Amino acid sequence: TDMKPQLTKIKATDAQFLIVYGAEAAVAIAVRQSKEMGLNIPVIGPPSLTLPGIMAVKELRDGLEGLYLAGFKPSVWEGLPDTDPMKKVSADLSKLIKEKYGVPLNDWHAQAYDPFVVMVNAIKLANPDPAKLEEARAKVRDALETGTKNYVGAISLMTITPTEHEGWTAEGGVQMVVPIQIKDGKFTIV
Repeated sequence: TDMKPQLTKIKATDAQFLIVYGAEAAVAIAVRQSKEMGLNIPVIGPPSLTLPGIMAVKELRDGLEGLYLAGFKPSVWEGLPDTDPMKKVSADLSKLIKEKYGVPLNDWHAQAYDPFVVMVNAIKLANPDPAKLEEARAKVRDALETGTKNYVGAISLMTITPTEHEGWTAEGGVQMVVPIQIKDGKFTIV
């Protein structure tokens, strides 16, 4: 709850920026305290600092003002160029989320959406017999490895192969993350 001793030491150096890392309120408090102490250097953090549980607390959210992060596109999809293939997916997903839940799209929705779509597509492609569980598992795995090519999602681009199961790619030079800064409580591409 108090990072002032560490921040005081940092303030006494010629540091050009501060990197904070974590996904909990303590890290957001450290960012806020750095500003309160007059540590006037850019602060860089991970997208996990913008989890809904942190952003829903006004004092934590306000303390993140000015934070830089390598963020995912769903949070800033409206600012993406129309040529970005991930923009349309995020726009469509944003509409669905807004209609169903009345909230704006965020990265965490997309992180659930993309793998779900990939898995549903693999199950459809495999058309397994659930009564033959071991065979069904193999068919779905094979469908994931052969049927997931150049998938364009809201947060990811994926090609899954027998040797590459994470699948994240930068197809055609399209990047999955963009430099973001929190300005006036909103995510903006910088």
